[in-house]
Amino acid sequence: MLALSVALLTGCGGGGGGSSPAPAPAQPPVAPPVVTPSAALTFTPSTASASYKTGTSIPLSIRAIINNSDLQNTTDPVYVYVVDSNQVLTSAVDISDVSGKNATLTLHTSASKPKGHYQGTFQIQLCKDARCSQSYSGSPVPLPYDLTVTDDSGVAPPVTPPVTPPVTPPVTPPGSSTPVSFSPATLTTNYKTGSTATLSVQATVNNLDLLQSGSLYVLVVDPTKLLTGTVNIAPIDATHFSVSVYTSPTTPKGRYQGTFQIQLCKDEKCSQSFAGSPVSLPYDFTVTEDVAPLGVAAVSTTTGSMYKGSAAPTDVQIAVTGAKLEWSASTNVSWLSLVNTSGVGDGNFTVHYNPSALTVGAYTGKVTVNTKDGQSAAVNFTLQVLQPQFALLSGVPTFTSVNGASIAAQPFSFEINSKASVAWSAASSAPWMIVTPLSGSSTPAKITLQPDPSKGKLASGAYAANVTLSSSGIPDQTVTSKLTLTKPVLSAATNTLTLGGVKGRDFAKQSLRVSLNTGKQSWPWTMSALPTGVTSSQVAGLVNQDGVLLDFTVDPTKVTVGSKSYTVNITAQVNGDTIVYPITLNLNVDQRKLLMSDWGIAFTSKPNLSTLTRTLQVRDNYAGDIPWTATSDSSWLTVTSSGSTGSSSNVTFTANPASLPLNTISYAKVTLSSSLTGVVPAVVRVGLWKDNNGVVSTQSTPVPASIDNQGVMLFVQADKIRPYIYFNNGGPTIDVYNVYTAQKVRSINVGLKSGMMAVSQDGSRLYVNDRSNGEISTVDLDLSIKINHWKLISTSRIYDIQTARVNGVDLVFLNDGAAYSEQGKQVFGVNSLIKSDYGKLAISTDGRSFYYKAESGYRNGPIYGVTAYNLDYSSIAGGFIMMEKRAATDASDNDYGYGNLSLSPDGAYLFSDEYCKALTTQDMKLVAGFAGPGMRYSGTRVAIASEGRVICSGEDQITYYPNTPTYHYGFLVINGVNKVGGSAFISWGSDATERAFKLVTSADGLIVIGLVSKSSNFDIVDEDLRFVSIGAP
Repeated sequence: MLALSVALLTGCGGGGGGSSPAPAPAQPPVAPPVVTPSAALTFTPSTASASYKTGTSIPLSIRAIINNSDLQNTTDPVYVYVVDSNQVLTSAVDISDVSGKNATLTLHTSASKPKGHYQGTFQIQLCKDARCSQSYSGSPVPLPYDLTVTDDSGVAPPVTPPVTPPVTPPVTPPGSSTPVSFSPATLTTNYKTGSTATLSVQATVNNLDLLQSGSLYVLVVDPTKLLTGTVNIAPIDATHFSVSVYTSPTTPKGRYQGTFQIQLCKDEKCSQSFAGSPVSLPYDFTVTEDVAPLGVAAVSTTTGSMYKGSAAPTDVQIAVTGAKLEWSASTNVSWLSLVNTSGVGDGNFTVHYNPSALTVGAYTGKVTVNTKDGQSAAVNFTLQVLQPQFALLSGVPTFTSVNGASIAAQPFSFEINSKASVAWSAASSAPWMIVTPLSGSSTPAKITLQPDPSKGKLASGAYAANVTLSSSGIPDQTVTSKLTLTKPVLSAATNTLTLGGVKGRDFAKQSLRVSLNTGKQSWPWTMSALPTGVTSSQVAGLVNQDGVLLDFTVDPTKVTVGSKSYTVNITAQVNGDTIVYPITLNLNVDQRKLLMSDWGIAFTSKPNLSTLTRTLQVRDNYAGDIPWTATSDSSWLTVTSSGSTGSSSNVTFTANPASLPLNTISYAKVTLSSSLTGVVPAVVRVGLWKDNNGVVSTQSTPVPASIDNQGVMLFVQADKIRPYIYFNNGGPTIDVYNVYTAQKVRSINVGLKSGMMAVSQDGSRLYVNDRSNGEISTVDLDLSIKINHWKLISTSRIYDIQTARVNGVDLVFLNDGAAYSEQGKQVFGVNSLIKSDYGKLAISTDGRSFYYKAESGYRNGPIYGVTAYNLDYSSIAGGFIMMEKRAATDASDNDYGYGNLSLSPDGAYLFSDEYCKALTTQDMKLVAGFAGPGMRYSGTRVAIASEGRVICSGEDQITYYPNTPTYHYGFLVINGVNKVGGSAFISWGSDATERAFKLVTSADGLIVIGLVSKSSNFDIVDEDLRFVSIGAP
């Protein structure tokens, strides 16, 4: 049976994000009405009709038949919302008699409605959650109503037109009734998968109620989730504001066209909307994958003006960007022609005006660039053809011009009707109308009239000047000459600039040419105050049709980290006209940081086995060469004192264990800082184990059997800075073992059913998959206690979990494509790249390379390929991951095998368990395996020691054909790719049936740990942890 929740809304369709004023109002609980092919409900009666007296409220009961099978079969709550735009109902809504496919909906009329006849349509919204972020198919369902409210006489007034026409979805009235208009009228962009585009529109408020309301809440309805949800609003002036949104980096490749609904609300919950809301804002997005997004931009202004018959405006160059894209250009109007209409990759073409056939008026046209892969971008052109000035022999000249442009003089002839020749004089009533000459000695005569708006500082508009002709003894004759001035226009190729780039680390200058359509006449302009940290090559000067080039730059050290939008106004003063061109300036600034090639180091000191030095690299995430200094918080650990991220980036750590206690772990931290302002330091954690015991070549300790009776449900993970490994048998505890004593140190309780584990890059956290709850639990390894847990977005089984510190931010990656911050917040940017739920992952210790292998989920199933990505993270737009495909294995070659992935410390090679094969990470080419005499690789496993040695486990053939071959199990220690050396075949034990099905190395790289079993199926036969010393490299 359905579980129904009901509510009544008045005037608001809800949904989306973004608001003004701050803080942003919460999303209203109901999405905007949408037209659906078949209604989810059928009502009986089909129209809610009633007649009642003023001051009373009556119930309206409607029987609903449920047509949607999802609604009939669901056991989840169904949330029912009634949208009542005309407020003819009270807030009381009841649902009763729910059975099978039927339910009764009871509404209650408002007692406050005056006498009258009310007709319209309720919208019945059927939602899957209380916020109505998802609706059932066929929702909303219209329910027409016809209500008559009478007075005491029982007589109703004549029928009045319906207050709100029943139109779904809402249609914004044309013309002046539109409360808000947008420029550009359509949001368009081309961008690459895994990135986000910053889009801005400027809104003009046309509704006086909006201007006088005091508070306006703006909500963007995005039902298809094309946007990230981050919305920035910047006021321009009393009637204008800009809205900036960010496209979602998870949107897959394709073209997306549709319409956002912009809700204009009077309160945070959008219980009441302004008239004309919502307003439609169409969009046209193209998301590319393997090719660059198409970019099209005019080099100069595309707004031109000319007098009829005069020279056409200057040609416009159009720049096209998009590596390897095949493109072609076309226009939809005859008065534009194109030169060089096609090309490949970055290029340009010329747009030429052909206005000879045009009459006076304003014309708009479009130049469209299309690519073979389906991308499209358009540039709009506007041309104003002005009425030319005619010289009339006996007529009076009239003038039409753009204010600020040169106005040509026109002649005016006159004579005395008696044909007499007399002396005369002429005078103008306006100082801006220049008459030449002012007198003469005979007639007929000719004078010229020439307006000069600068004489009177005229603004755009209509003007008239009287010219009076005088002669002795003859009555004065006054004629009127008219002048029409069009307001000049400032224009540019775009009204939006983004500084900082996609990652917030690209601070190259951004250029913008701003033009004024006054021909060669130049006029003064100024720029409003720039945000702190932003500079422009010019902030004032003179501008004309040729334009002025502005170069904007930003100093990231003076800007708050994150993403923010500002409005910068370019203002030109032309005679009496003030022209403002607002520019939306988006600042994307990522935090500058020092980053390490690794973040955790493990040292060991034993009488005959030690590792006490290691070298890492430090870099600047802005890719600069900046100074650094390093300090250790412990006297037993020394470190390279200083250097730079470019020329001297090596940092060597050296431990002196002489003063340290035995049989314990000593800890230290090394902090690398820069003298530059605003650079976040890097901290490397170091652990050192010291004892005075000799090395035991092989030790073992039994471990409990899997609670699932499956060996594959036993999990082993090595620490990063301690001589510890972490083991779980699928149960609620994690057992901690010391690799040098082979003894359990402690147990940590984490939950119900533990699974895959991963240690953070600095050894501070252990992340454990709780298979019973679909969660990740976080263990503080310094305290050995569980400190956090969070729900996963997917309920799929987790086959791999990896940690990475990407751009200084700790992230947790799962094989299902999800990524989380260390606090459990989902981070976007990975999902669309993952092609299999059974995949395996590997991530470099410096957080810059990501590898994914898609598998079918069973040993002999197909392997779909290994792909290498450049990995990055930026904090702008709320934070997102960026993954750029670098290389992939040949689709026809699956010889890289089944199983886990392991990465060499220098990042040069990627290893797969099956056959101990290796790939070069730059081009993902398969290199030779680790073939050794008599060794085969059935059920092989690979582990990589911290200093780079490769541990390859498998079978060693003892006897050979024609005798029946026999095998025993162990591993090789390999000093380099395809180089067997450093040890002979090392057995797990004397029992030939013992083999390892889980393989790790200790943090210091000196001990190989195998989870060993006698069972060929890795089930529940005598598992133990085997600790084998492989010595120093």
